[in-house]
Amino acid sequence: MTPVPRESKSPTRPADAVVCALAVPAGLALGIVALVADTVPGQLGSILSVAASTGVAWGVGAGILGAACQRLLTAACAGALIMVLAVLTYYGGNAVVHIRPSAGSGYLVDKTGFWAMVAVVAGPAAGALGWRITHGTALAKSLAAGVLGGLVVVQGLYAWSPTRSYMFGGDATARVWISLLLIAAPLGGALWVSRGLRPAAAFGSLVCTSAIGFFLWSTAQSLHLLRSW
Repeated sequence: MTPVPRESKSPTRPADAVVCALAVPAGLALGIVALVADTVPGQLGSILSVAASTGVAWGVGAGILGAACQRLLTAACAGALIMVLAVLTYYGGNAVVHIRPSAGSGYLVDKTGFWAMVAVVAGPAAGALGWRITHGTALAKSLAAGVLGGLVVVQGLYAWSPTRSYMFGGDATARVWISLLLIAAPLGGALWVSRGLRPAAAFGSLVCTSAIGFFLWSTAQSLHLLRSW
């Protein structure tokens, strides 16, 4: 009897190794783009800072890398790597080129340490969500797409709030437009990813994540302000 040839499985380690390798230049690029955005004057600079110097671009980048991975552990590692490098590049660049002269070394050390710890937690989470969007059941993929999109919407809601009006030079129109973009884009993206799967689940998880995330972020910000007073 002629033996039946075994079905060859494509190796997953090289593919994941490439994704992790890409996380290094991607993290450096995100940090540099955020630095450049801070140098742009006027309302355009404010808008670019919201889009580039926040967790929006960095979290989405971690999610994209996670979606390209074959293994969940590698996706989490790639997400952590890209976000930690983005934080170190951004604040390290600030210390070197003094984009914000009013910020002393203690300020930069505190900010770097805080956001690096956030990146260690949020990076793997975003990477894992990206991985889940491309792996698992239809319901799991849709829920993951909604949660990842909801985390971006939180930034849009926060930028829309009156407490962030100073970032746009008091221009309400600019604040509304960038906020709507940060809300509409992930909503459309989550529904597109889940098309043919469970769009209702994606929309529901996006709304719940946005509401919970905005409440927690606003509460943390309020406590920080009260402590600073």
